[in-house]
Amino acid sequence: MNKKSKNLSLHLFIKMAIFIFFVLPIASCGNSTEKDVDDENKIQYKAINEQVLRGYAAVPSDAVAIFDFEKIEDYSHLISDTSNFAFGLLDPSSPLVRFQKLIVSKGDRAKKMHTLFSLRYSGKNDISLLQIIDFTPDSLALYSLMSQLNSIPFTSKSYNGATLKSYSDGLNLAVKNKLMIVSSSIINVETSLRHISSGSSILTNADFSSILNATGGTGIFYINHKQIGKIFSGSVTSPFLKYADFFARYGNWSALQINARQKNYFSLIGESLSSSDLINYSTTISYLSPGESMIDQFLPASTIFAVAVNLNGSKSYLKNYKRFLDANKRLNSYIANAEKVAIQGEKSPEEWFVNEDFDEVVSAICLVGGKYEWVHFTYKKSNNFFRKLTGIKGSSPKSKVEPYKYKGYLGAVLGESFTHAPEENICYLGEWSIIGSARSIAEFESGKVTKVNLQKYLSHTPASSFFSEKYSIRVWANIGEGKDTLLSVLNKYYRGRVTESLKHKNFEFATIGISSRGKKIITALNYYASSLSSPPKMFEESDLEDQFFVDSTIKVSYGPFTIFSRQKGDTLYFEQSKKYLSISLSNSQRKALWGIPMKDTIRGYADYVEWVDGKGYVAFAMSNKLYLINQKGAFANGYPKQIDKNIALGPKVIFENGEYRLLIIDSDNVIRKLTLSGEAVPGWTNIHADEFTHNLPEIMNLFGKEYYILRTVGRTRIYTPNGEEITKKNLKKPISKESPIEQMDNNYIKVMGVDGKEFLLNLSNGRIKRL
Repeated sequence: MNKKSKNLSLHLFIKMAIFIFFVLPIASCGNSTEKDVDDENKIQYKAINEQVLRGYAAVPSDAVAIFDFEKIEDYSHLISDTSNFAFGLLDPSSPLVRFQKLIVSKGDRAKKMHTLFSLRYSGKNDISLLQIIDFTPDSLALYSLMSQLNSIPFTSKSYNGATLKSYSDGLNLAVKNKLMIVSSSIINVETSLRHISSGSSILTNADFSSILNATGGTGIFYINHKQIGKIFSGSVTSPFLKYADFFARYGNWSALQINARQKNYFSLIGESLSSSDLINYSTTISYLSPGESMIDQFLPASTIFAVAVNLNGSKSYLKNYKRFLDANKRLNSYIANAEKVAIQGEKSPEEWFVNEDFDEVVSAICLVGGKYEWVHFTYKKSNNFFRKLTGIKGSSPKSKVEPYKYKGYLGAVLGESFTHAPEENICYLGEWSIIGSARSIAEFESGKVTKVNLQKYLSHTPASSFFSEKYSIRVWANIGEGKDTLLSVLNKYYRGRVTESLKHKNFEFATIGISSRGKKIITALNYYASSLSSPPKMFEESDLEDQFFVDSTIKVSYGPFTIFSRQKGDTLYFEQSKKYLSISLSNSQRKALWGIPMKDTIRGYADYVEWVDGKGYVAFAMSNKLYLINQKGAFANGYPKQIDKNIALGPKVIFENGEYRLLIIDSDNVIRKLTLSGEAVPGWTNIHADEFTHNLPEIMNLFGKEYYILRTVGRTRIYTPNGEEITKKNLKKPISKESPIEQMDNNYIKVMGVDGKEFLLNLSNGRIKRL
């Protein structure tokens, strides 16, 4: 994506909306009435007038989204105030950002003008921003601003009855009919000028005109769902592109009222416009019954992301969800998947789901014992008449843990959002049930994880009000705490911009709620970010020591990697461009031999191998594929090789027993040893430490044998070349992650514990000896 097209409002859309909508391939149905919905989020649209329509005459008919601001000063604080929530998010090198700064600093009269930002796909996965400012009410403001712009060097040409000016910083600008049209893309400006002349603007789109007339235009964010896939292709990593199709089927248009005037708070609330065609997911939502959720009182504060569905009648849910799937020709695959996970001799997933009759189901990512894990939660209201009547909860319920029997059933019925948790055990805790890995369930049963719940965590922040309204579907994200996991959805550029903005804040939280109000589908997004003097804590102080290994970032290098060619005896350099993602190989004089464009990032390693054809290759990885490429830029026959998991780090090339082997860390934080063909090495035991692993193990020769030294975020673990852990039995005396390793006598090594005290470890049997 062209750097000059990275701009103001696209960042805001990416950060506050796109990652949330990715997880909506779930649904529930029930009977909805308007009185079921709280009036907390009232939408107050303004009546449309002819003045508003003028600016839309310049918006291209294929616009992906439109931000409408009644006045430029409604968003100017995002540019000028370094303490606001968006500070650091905007790219200061963007020509459009610099243009906004000029208006804010020099254009006092211009700040009163109506302005639009239109997102438009301009080819090659590039989303460009077009700004339109209507100077009809104040020609003097236009003259004053143009005087400022004319003092800056530019080139110009005549186009469609207007003068199109191009500035050295990449800004392009034209004025026609007192509409100033600005973009970093000259194609966008030309397209806009053509639309003004021909009269074939976005106003000729019947669906858009309908929702524009209903909402009044000013102060609204419009989303064209049928074009939304273009934003995905230009802003997210490849594993998340598949969700664009669902979002495109959500509806026709959505209109969300913008509230951006507060320093640290931003909200959007509005409605979706859809036909009654069952192909639109919003049609399914129209059957939902909004309800209250108690999940913030039960979910732990360490939740960084969650999606919750209020269910009001499982049969009704299944009926309407299957109608949506059938309309999209996906019912057969849904049925096939349900049959695939069905347990022989047991109820089918649908029968089980109807019988359980859950009131609420939740899928969440929680920090449990130092690791982020997906966990499922289900809720069924108590049938105890006395408790319902009095509201008395009584004493804390006793937990009951057992192996989880119905693996895959929730995902088969509710969709992909409920397929991520390792469904090993289930913990029954009163009206709630928790489903997850045996390790995480043990942590929940102990009560340590839930000592601080989400409600308490948010209680001293404005975000505490985000759970007060009734909705059918809720999604929320603790962006500040979970940035390393949540931002993996974005491509390198946008991930960098959001990461930069997070440097200036220590708390950032967002929620979205969706429900029906009569025949309308209402969406409310709330976002709060600030640098708090006393940021909330996920755990009680007494438990923080047990949660010190919370960093789940794996940092990858783009090179250059030094490649020593054993065949030719010379040194080569392999690297990837951070900006364009192209890979290249250079000779020992750093002269490029070739360059190849790629669409993903290498995973931090590249090294020399010799393949079965006897030739030398550079081995590297992207996503879930292994690559071998030679000095001429040609891939080895049959490459890339696809493996079953995405690669987070690797491959680290090792040579053992006359064979090349590849060490990788996969997306589940498991260390695997592979052959050059991407197959598991026979006899190797995959390494999955209890703590997060940032790096691949070092290989150290001790007593004439090679051992794998793994430094996790919590400790040092030692393994044999087959992946068997020597330190597994040493639970009470873990080795510090910074520990030196010194070879002693009789197969003992000297190491340092996490308490700073040194001791001896026997590599033969794992036993320890005090010094």
